[in-house]
Amino acid sequence: MKKLFLVIIIPFISFGQIVTEDCSSIPDPGPCFGCGFIYWFNPTTSQCEESCWGLCDGLVPFWTLEDCQNSCENNSFIKEIKNPKSLIKIMSIFGKEVNHNKGFQIYIYDDGSLEKNYVIK
Repeated sequence: MKKLFLVIIIPFISFGQIVTEDCSSIPDPGPCFGCGFIYWFNPTTSQCEESCWGLCDGLVPFWTLEDCQNSCENNSFIKEIKNPKSLIKIMSIFGKEVNHNKGFQIYIYDDGSLEKNYVIK
């Protein structure tokens, strides 16, 4: 009876791991020597990678590759704002409006932004 009880209870015991599902978490294998495969997001390669978790304690960023990819890959952590802008005029570095395509040029846009370019043609 005791063996049956242990077989039923052991799969439901928490082994102390922390599952974060956070893209910035670095996996910690914990103190045990087992090997359960987990996944984490490597910001250097911008991809989810497989790691070995020791099967007790430690830190588990993601259980599955799909969870990691859906949460972290192809997502920008800083959302870019893309506003269309129109070119108003092209000026030389001396402040004179120019129409030629050579040398230093300053592009002035309707949103107040400037681009400085050196054109070689």
